[in-house]
Amino acid sequence: MPTKRYRCKRTSKTCLVLAGAGGLIYFTLSNIFGSPLRSAIHDHEQNNAKLHTHDASVETNSLDTISQGEGIDDNDNLATTETTATQEGDEEAVRRNVSDPGNSQRQDTPPIISKKIIGLKAIIGTTHNYTEMIGPSNNDYMKNRSAMYDSWFEQGSDMLLENADKNGTILDFVIAGFPKCGTTTVVANLAYLAPLSVSDVCTPPSQITYYAYKSWPKQYGNQKLLRGSKCPKYIGSEDMKLYSKHLPRTKMIIGIRHPVLWIQSFWNMQVGTGFTKFLKNNPYMLVKTCKPGHKCNHGCPNKWLFCIRRARFHVQLAALGKTSLSMEERKVLAPNDNDGGENLRSQNIRNPIFLYEQKELSKDYVWDEMAKYLNVSKIPHDKHHSSHGRTPHVSINFCEERFDDLRAIIMPYAYELSVWMQNYFIPVAKNESAGVTIPNPNALITLVEEYKKDPCDRLYRLKNGTYVLNTNRTAVIENARS
Repeated sequence: MPTKRYRCKRTSKTCLVLAGAGGLIYFTLSNIFGSPLRSAIHDHEQNNAKLHTHDASVETNSLDTISQGEGIDDNDNLATTETTATQEGDEEAVRRNVSDPGNSQRQDTPPIISKKIIGLKAIIGTTHNYTEMIGPSNNDYMKNRSAMYDSWFEQGSDMLLENADKNGTILDFVIAGFPKCGTTTVVANLAYLAPLSVSDVCTPPSQITYYAYKSWPKQYGNQKLLRGSKCPKYIGSEDMKLYSKHLPRTKMIIGIRHPVLWIQSFWNMQVGTGFTKFLKNNPYMLVKTCKPGHKCNHGCPNKWLFCIRRARFHVQLAALGKTSLSMEERKVLAPNDNDGGENLRSQNIRNPIFLYEQKELSKDYVWDEMAKYLNVSKIPHDKHHSSHGRTPHVSINFCEERFDDLRAIIMPYAYELSVWMQNYFIPVAKNESAGVTIPNPNALITLVEEYKKDPCDRLYRLKNGTYVLNTNRTAVIENARS
């Protein structure tokens, strides 16, 4: 993919953009020296050329009941078929010659959208009464706030001021996590109300603000008054601190799902890419951890796109600082991991949080509560999209016997997630000052209770917390098959 020069957001500097499946990487030309970077640019172009001609395909998952990808109804069963609009970008994948099929793109041109994604263009082009959905109380401010654009930035700089939104919201929402948890469905429906790219755009908040006000309205509709974006890898990253520092009024939207199903879906999305080939097509390689002192990615080694530790949703949510992080609470936050338990550090994120479970996206109450959260009268939610892999014929069913040991490693994290959600995070939502919104706390308690169980119904938990094979259950299954 060719690199391109263009004008930086608010200054006259010339920037170099590496726009590819890994995201958007910016350099000012005055900072580029020597051949190593030019070589890296050449490698980036070579490694990503094929990704931008890749058309969508299909992924087949086989876990019982809830083996769906993004935004599928919660009563799917075996052999669930998944298709997608976008996947998460990870610019660091470029450096490892590991392909990430996320389609984060340079945003001064329209994003590439596969022809197989039915209805996505209709989302962008559909006409609605936006004033009616936004409501008169917010309408005047939202119509006029673009006139204040320059006042949000440091003078002569591309950087947002600290507390830039102190006089009013600038970015209304950011879909901050987790990938493979329905984020594509959420952004597809919020595109009714906000001009935004349906791709993952994982850049700092200053750049997102530029896109939201100067680029996307021209492409996706000036009449849409909300402003927002989507980057499912924000959660657990330093970018969350930037939002808290510069745009604390921006409302975060986060989804979760059963960790075993999440890892299976992520793996099958990556089958056939450089990442799974690097792991020798062996999911057991995902148990590898990041060594202290090394650069990690969400707890994964060597900037890997994902691993088992990235499924520790409770650790990343707890780091937001919405709970007290007492010593008792830390006992269920991966206490044996080098970045969990007593070692977990709060980011003290000031932004409000809206949390849903992926299966809830088929329920009206989630969208009703999200509308209240965003101060709009309603959010149309007739679009459902899901993520896919490029080679469905080699997708893996993690319920196979050969993966019993792998699930036994994942399940303690799933159990901790369930306990932490029920005992610490969900109760916080009852305190309005905590800045946590859960659309239906009782429903979520029931949903995460299932996280304590092996979704394949082959393992059960011992009192010491380990998961072992349920020999009685597997014997019944084998007899039934014979």
